[in-house]
Amino acid sequence: MIFPVSPGADADSFIQLASNCVNNSFPFHCGSSVRPIGIIFYYAMLVKLFPDMVRLSYVILLLNLFYIFGIYFIVNKLFNKNNHVSTSLYLFFIVAINLVCLLPVSMSDLIALFMFFLGTYLILEKVNLAISSSRNNWYIFCSGLLFALACLFKQNYGIFGIVVAFILLCFNLNKEHGLLHNKIAFIKRILFFILGFSLVLLQVGAIVYKFHIVGLFVPFPVPNHQPFIEMVAYYNVINPIHDYPPGYYYTMLDRHVNQVFFYVYKIIYGLSHTDLMIYHGDRPTSTNIVNIDISDYFKVFLYLLVFAVMGILLFINNKIAEYYKILFIAALLISLVISLTFHVENRYYVLPRILLFSLFIPILQHVKYLFTKGKLSNEH
Repeated sequence: MIFPVSPGADADSFIQLASNCVNNSFPFHCGSSVRPIGIIFYYAMLVKLFPDMVRLSYVILLLNLFYIFGIYFIVNKLFNKNNHVSTSLYLFFIVAINLVCLLPVSMSDLIALFMFFLGTYLILEKVNLAISSSRNNWYIFCSGLLFALACLFKQNYGIFGIVVAFILLCFNLNKEHGLLHNKIAFIKRILFFILGFSLVLLQVGAIVYKFHIVGLFVPFPVPNHQPFIEMVAYYNVINPIHDYPPGYYYTMLDRHVNQVFFYVYKIIYGLSHTDLMIYHGDRPTSTNIVNIDISDYFKVFLYLLVFAVMGILLFINNKIAEYYKILFIAALLISLVISLTFHVENRYYVLPRILLFSLFIPILQHVKYLFTKGKLSNEH
């Protein structure tokens, strides 16, 4: 059973690219118009070390498990300061339910997400913006390097890393540590981050070398406009449907809607659906139609209301750690970036879903504190 690889699908393409990379003139046959060189080299190393496909599959599975538990460990460090068992269980559920779809496949998402969270952890937990020190600059450099590695494994996670770093380093919510307070320190922080992030130039150079264009990948036509909401991958190995070859289908709106509502609906759709598998067995129809009605408008309004309440509860209390507020803004901005620029797949919203659902912890703790404070005041 070669379970981490789905023959003919995206997951298998990484193994094919890696095999071509190993079996031909390295590294000149390691390029791809879409896949970044980091993930090709990563799987090429695994193919070289484990040429037997069955053994390779188990190694990939174990590595994927390592990344999932590594992501959980970092998330727990960031959101469970008091080490509550119930909070740990909740965060493990949030991480597991979002990442289980990536466990049995040879994709790039997990390692890129792991690098993203490592970079985020360094810049949030290890950097002290109140002081200017070489240690700070070293951590900022390493954070930029990790975000660059995330980009070399999957390009969009590099963009997500820039969003987090941009908010923290450029528009810090604490005015004493922000851009306007100390321009010299701000410039130093940005320069060290750029120096670390400059590793992405390897990908730019690879695209220029092979395809003679400047970019992180060669643009390809994937619908990112109405009525297309989400691309869903499917694969039927045992009994493929003859009139629809194995591949993918789109979730689509049944009619044209307001453009702003369209983008917001994509965000809500991505944040409210958790896919337990990337590849589905049968293609249900030629398209999966979403019939827009009043309930959808109410759903969008309800989610926007929840986000507004979350924001208010996060920002009204100065005792809540500042980086929770930063992660809240980052999660919403990342969701917006996905909606506006990427063809949407459910797994793209894994990151903002983990961040937003994890933020319920400090919010609930704040609500509990207010309730307890009010109760004590009434007793006195």
